[in-house]
Amino acid sequence: MICNIVVGLSDVDEHDRRRLATALESGRSASPPPAVSAHRPRLRELSPKTMWLTAAVIAVLTAGAVVVLWWPATAGLNGAELVSARLDALKVGLSVAVGSGGVVALYLSWRRQHSTEADLDNRERALAHQQEVHAATMAHLDRVARATEHDAAERRLSEQPRQPASGGAIDRRIWC
Repeated sequence: MICNIVVGLSDVDEHDRRRLATALESGRSASPPPAVSAHRPRLRELSPKTMWLTAAVIAVLTAGAVVVLWWPATAGLNGAELVSARLDALKVGLSVAVGSGGVVALYLSWRRQHSTEADLDNRERALAHQQEVHAATMAHLDRVARATEHDAAERRLSEQPRQPASGGAIDRRIWC
């Protein structure tokens, strides 16, 4: 059973596995090297206020791009050129909106990835701790079993009737 624990530690090299196995068999405590990186800081929760503020900033940027390109860029144009320039201004403004939405989507996917990796780190830490506790428990149970066997052997030796020194028969009288 101890071998299963030692083999199950995937982030430990062969030298550390042997060191841990010999330490567990001898009853000493030896913990494997840390299997995970440093603890990741927790991200702030996205509040509804922050989400609305981001949406408002995107809307203002889009409207600003359309307004700047709509009037000043189309001043002095007439007919088909005016319609073409205003459609181009609208395309640029909507492109700004789509690009901003893409940046927000990229940020949200980064947050999701960060959260998933933090959860995985926590699970790896919990598994490493569980394996350490199991190894320590098994080592303790082994020590208790050896001590119990030793105590039982000592008790059997102390409770055996003694042979008389003369080599004669043992007194088998029962006292009631």
